[in-house]
Amino acid sequence: MFAESAIKYLHVQSVEKPESFAKRMAEVLKV
Repeated sequence: MFAESAIKYLHVQSVEKPESFAKRMAEVLKV
């Protein structure tokens, strides 16, 4: 459930701010 929400959230972030998407994805993968 959390993974799906995170992916949807990250997708929105990637559309709005591609450069922070990479940082955000790195943070998520660390967890």
